[in-house]
Amino acid sequence: MNSSRVVTIKDIANEMGISISTVSRALSGNTNIAEKTRIRIKQVAERLGYSPNQTAISLKQGHSHTVGVILPDMEDTFFYEIFISINRTLYEAGWTTFVVFSEEDVRKELVCLETMEKYKVDGIIMCVCDANYNSKKIQEMIDRGFKFVFFDRSPLLPNITRIEIDNERYMFFLVQHLIEQGYKRIIYMNSPDSLHYSNARLKGYTDAVKKHGLFEESLIFKSNGMKFKDGLELADKIIDKIDDVDAIVVCDDVVAIGVMHKLQKRGIKIPDDVAITGFGGSIINSMVNPEITTVDFPKVEIGMQAATLIMNKINHNLEQDFVLNLQAKIQYRASSEREWD
Repeated sequence: MNSSRVVTIKDIANEMGISISTVSRALSGNTNIAEKTRIRIKQVAERLGYSPNQTAISLKQGHSHTVGVILPDMEDTFFYEIFISINRTLYEAGWTTFVVFSEEDVRKELVCLETMEKYKVDGIIMCVCDANYNSKKIQEMIDRGFKFVFFDRSPLLPNITRIEIDNERYMFFLVQHLIEQGYKRIIYMNSPDSLHYSNARLKGYTDAVKKHGLFEESLIFKSNGMKFKDGLELADKIIDKIDDVDAIVVCDDVVAIGVMHKLQKRGIKIPDDVAITGFGGSIINSMVNPEITTVDFPKVEIGMQAATLIMNKINHNLEQDFVLNLQAKIQYRASSEREWD
């Protein structure tokens, strides 16, 4: 047979002198076809190089076993580590992933959502780059039957399935630890208001410093984004305050690395002159010098749970939504370990 032509079940039927319906039922595992016949048909199919039409199978079954994954970017290894866990979990269950990146751009994020619609994925695992901008589009897709699971950053919508940690609680513990180590004047660099956890992390910081009578409004700054370059810009904003502060708590690991990089280029020693902490647990935190203290999210578990939840929602057509809160841990590293005089 011409190897350049796609082999069909009709070719198998002609080869064996049996009906197309018999071949179709045998290849789909129909036990009404004698086992000996099913084995012979599969052997002929393999010899001829037959490959099932996945599109046709998907239409027949009502789903494609494909999950779309929308991520903000890959600059932060936080997302890469979670995606690897998502992909591994889905692969082991016989599913495939279709990943796209919004690049922290709300317009590109909308295109990502429209792409998922176009390719008719069964469900979507998503970390949004803005809590509000594409919420209407997401709600429209949910109303039409699309299944979503969100992690880390979620849209401000009711009744959605999301995976997160207690941002307020862990930020409080992180700042409390710094205070207990002797740090008194602590700058906080918050994430943009467009992210749903910004207020929670800010509250964790303010509650901790207020508890010890250390709150100063002038020590709170806001990042324009969540990239390395945003950290560089933040460092410029606080450079004049460095001599009067003990520590800098940053809303995100990649941003924290940007801050530290710029300060070190200015000759500022970390942590001797000022301590720095991040948030999220990106693996790159342990690749810089000094390694950065951070709140380490359970990234493997986040990915595994997201994949399991989306498969359950698809397979069982589940409509019930809930919040899955996971446990994080604080990784104390050299960036906040100072020897006090």
